[in-house]
Amino acid sequence: MGVRDFDVARYDANMASALITGGGSGIVWHDADEPGFRIGGLPFRTGGNFRRLPALPEGAIPEAVDRLAWHTAGATLAFKTASRNLCLRAKLRCSKLMDHMTAVGSAGFDLY
Repeated sequence: MGVRDFDVARYDANMASALITGGGSGIVWHDADEPGFRIGGLPFRTGGNFRRLPALPEGAIPEAVDRLAWHTAGATLAFKTASRNLCLRAKLRCSKLMDHMTAVGSAGFDLY
């Protein structure tokens, strides 16, 4: 069984997820750049995308470090809400699996 085939909801119903689309779902989407949201751990922007390090000329830093600068692990999005439901929508630039780390470790999101 591959990582993509694993269904954690089989073991814990609280971890079940559903595909959420826009129309008629009652969900109000907000952009992380709106007032009231604070982004941590991804202080740089490149072409509108969040990044850990500034974009530097090719060869200025090792290629592996440059790739890791796009990973979201450890980044934070702080905000307040009274909502009972929370959905997250993100488009990842790099979501390749790593041999030494789970997918959540390199491209996951924690919600508290």
